[in-house]
Amino acid sequence: MLFKSGVNLESSAIDFVDDSESITLFSAYIKVAELERINTSKKINRIIVRWEIQDLCMGSSDLELYYYCLENRIKLFRNTRIHLKAFWDNELSVLFGSANVSSRGLGETGSYNYELNSQTTPISFDDVMYLNKIIEKSEYVSGELFDTISNLVEETSMPTL
Repeated sequence: MLFKSGVNLESSAIDFVDDSESITLFSAYIKVAELERINTSKKINRIIVRWEIQDLCMGSSDLELYYYCLENRIKLFRNTRIHLKAFWDNELSVLFGSANVSSRGLGETGSYNYELNSQTTPISFDDVMYLNKIIEKSEYVSGELFDTISNLVEETSMPTL
């Protein structure tokens, strides 16, 4: 089944999270307001986000994600190579597609992008290894790393059109 923006994309993410024991979330861009909507069951326990400085300066992702993760005991990792968007149940199911965790990505109302997601079960051992490799190649966002990133964002001026 395909989950579509403007129809059932956000609700499919909520259902997937709610129906799992724990979730690792991979998303290039994450907005905290949308994350709060899909994680009401508090099942997301690990997040891998892109957090390129330019993306943060342009507002594609929220630096406040760090504080959300601290408050909710979520391990936050940064991997500037990711572009994937996937919810993994840390076992054999993945909800994946084109939608970032934002109202424009997962949105079912308002000004949303046209996105598609789907769920697959079971995933192969090689698929599990691939997801674990991405986590292994990611850096844990410690307070020190967060301060460094935050300072870089503050010091970076973006050109205006």
